[in-house]
Amino acid sequence: MLGRLLFAIVCCVLVLALLLGLRQQHFTEMHRMADLHTNMDRDRKALWDLQVRIAEAGRPQALEAALERRGIELVPITYPQQTPTLTPTLAPDTTPPQ
Repeated sequence: MLGRLLFAIVCCVLVLALLLGLRQQHFTEMHRMADLHTNMDRDRKALWDLQVRIAEAGRPQALEAALERRGIELVPITYPQQTPTLTPTLAPDTTPPQ
């Protein structure tokens, strides 16, 4: 009887130790996930800041000022005016055959 009781106690201790190990792994993974989310938020903010800087540098006034500083003159692209040409088409012959 005492042997069975000791065996049950040892089994319970082993199961509890296993569960505590799994709990610790869970906490460790949750901490790593929180760190990853923090890094993702930091990188996302850096990306947004870069997008703002690109948008500010791409304003027409800023582009014109940069081109003037470098002495570059842009010429607008113009396409030659195309006049529509009418091509004659033959009407189908509607006369009955003889």
